[in-house]
Amino acid sequence: MRRSNGLAAIWIILITVLIMAGLGAGGYYYLNSKWTKDKNNLKSQISDLQKKVDADSESSTSSSSTSVSSSSSSSSSNNLTTYTNKTYGYSFKYQSAFQLIDYLYDSQSGQQVKKDIYVIVNKDRVADNTYRANSEMPIPYFMISVVDEEFGLSQITSAGQEQTVSDITLAGATGWKVTENEPSLLDGTYSTSIYLNHGGRGYQIVWKNDDSHGVHDTAIDNMVSSFQFTN
Repeated sequence: MRRSNGLAAIWIILITVLIMAGLGAGGYYYLNSKWTKDKNNLKSQISDLQKKVDADSESSTSSSSTSVSSSSSSSSSNNLTTYTNKTYGYSFKYQSAFQLIDYLYDSQSGQQVKKDIYVIVNKDRVADNTYRANSEMPIPYFMISVVDEEFGLSQITSAGQEQTVSDITLAGATGWKVTENEPSLLDGTYSTSIYLNHGGRGYQIVWKNDDSHGVHDTAIDNMVSSFQFTN
């Protein structure tokens, strides 16, 4: 009787151990599966969030790029200043970062003299005494001058000077384009001039070139192409 009771107790203990082991294994499997599922769900959420962040970043960059592009375009279109000479009836546009001078410097009186027969545009700021009244001037970056008589071809071509001369029409007026193929004796630079006749006056547009082939900045082309007569 005692032996039967002992065996029963052993069986009970074994069954209990097996049940506990099963429960433990089941619990481990359940928890492990749940952890794996939660981990995968978390990875999926992180991936979705990363995609959203990347998309927002790309959208922001694209928007910023568009904004900068628009700003640059606007800035590019707004950095031009129109100069109008009411005395001689013409206008042109130039970059506002450049310096425009419509006076000469009188070296005897030491004063600026308003003399808009010459209008000069320079890329860099220059000293007042760079341009002196009643004296030879070096060719500036860009200049327009006016005389109270019309030009003739013989007046604008120099004997013995290497020049390229061609007919031109600008702002509705016909004239000549003269490119110097030799450097100036005054400052050693090359230049091109456009001579136009309008309203009984002669208009000269002159600028510096980089070489004898007439190479120059596009800013000069923009100023020349914007030249208009206003009367």
